[in-house]
Amino acid sequence: MKNNRRFFILLKSVLLTVVMALVLPSSSVSSASTLYLPGDSFYPTLAAPEYLTETYGSCYYDSSGVGATVCGPVWRRGFRINGSGFTYAIWTDTHRLGHLQVWVDGVLEDSLTFNYYGWQTATVSGLTPGVHEVLLRVDGTACADPSDTDNCADPSNPNSYFFNELTVTGPGDLDPPTNPASAAETHGAVDGVWQNTINMPEFTWPAGTDALSGAAGYEVYFGADPNGTSTDFQVGTTYTTTAPYADGTYYLRLRTKDNADNYAPWVTLFTFNVDTTPPVIVLSRSGTAGAGGWWTSPLDLSAVITDAGSGVASFNRVIDGGAPQPVSDQTFAMDGTHTVVYFAVDNAGNPATVTENVWIDQTLPVPQLDATGTMGENGWYVSAVGLQANGTDAASGLAAAELEVGGSGVWMNAITLNTSGTYPVAYRAADVAGLTATDGPD
Repeated sequence: MKNNRRFFILLKSVLLTVVMALVLPSSSVSSASTLYLPGDSFYPTLAAPEYLTETYGSCYYDSSGVGATVCGPVWRRGFRINGSGFTYAIWTDTHRLGHLQVWVDGVLEDSLTFNYYGWQTATVSGLTPGVHEVLLRVDGTACADPSDTDNCADPSNPNSYFFNELTVTGPGDLDPPTNPASAAETHGAVDGVWQNTINMPEFTWPAGTDALSGAAGYEVYFGADPNGTSTDFQVGTTYTTTAPYADGTYYLRLRTKDNADNYAPWVTLFTFNVDTTPPVIVLSRSGTAGAGGWWTSPLDLSAVITDAGSGVASFNRVIDGGAPQPVSDQTFAMDGTHTVVYFAVDNAGNPATVTENVWIDQTLPVPQLDATGTMGENGWYVSAVGLQANGTDAASGLAAAELEVGGSGVWMNAITLNTSGTYPVAYRAADVAGLTATDGPD
């Protein structure tokens, strides 16, 4: 009796071996394959590896107890061959004992035992980028009666397992995604062009692409470093700044990440230039400065125009309302007044204007002494005499006139002499430019 049982076990083993030889693939899988488990009530269908996919299904035990006649996918997996890893899950709908081994590149990465109903999941993690070969070894030995060791593999002896093997070789997504080619500033700023009105930019760009696993998102940098990088990750294709930016040059840089954890190289999509400060016009003057803004010698006038942000785009000057002319050193040598207006514009469009009034008076004023009274003979006055200091100045104008009588050292504008005698009188005049001339005594 015992010999008969052994004969049937041997016959069953031969038949299962024949079935396995007929249905198992002989090389790496490149298309969907079916893996039959000997003596089990289910079989999973394995497709060629894809990226981050997951499939669920069910399988029904048929009346013969050999295998299901109608069975959908009963497995799930998320291969990402060159990412961190993948999962593989297996399920049975009957009282079974089975084993699953997952080998990667010839190394046993996970091993589990399943029974009864539901899922058992093997997980492989920590894979390095590259194409990996995954070997799935599944044993579906029938164990309806765990005490029947003749009909069940010995769990303590791995060599007794009836393993089916299926090899899955990646395609692997080793290629980086493609970055977008450009970005746009939504308020109208132009890439690389200076502007003076926008200091809170917002950017948008077309989506990056990846032919295999697909683009997942972007690491984005915005700042003053032309080679700046960041770990700030976002899925969307819009970036909005949250605070005003000071004058300067800023760079929108990003790199695209795909679903297999490949990164494109960092690329600068937009150079944002903002300059809200006008140019600076600094005048230099060389000559003898008088009073009240007047010069009492020839004046050399020059201008230096700078812009620390976008740089000076154009500049000119206008003298006394004439035509604009290039800015150069200018000498004013003659007495008189002139108005010089300097104009400058930087590359962001900020204007600057400086007006310089040039007043030159190099000529001394002419002092005068006015006398009033009754004139007698031989230059003598026969009445009290009123004396008044006065003068003229053709350029800056008379500022003050004074007289001094008898060398007293007391200067005044006017005096009345009403005592007989001879009086020496000195007088002087000062103009607005600060020039002074003295005459007398008379």
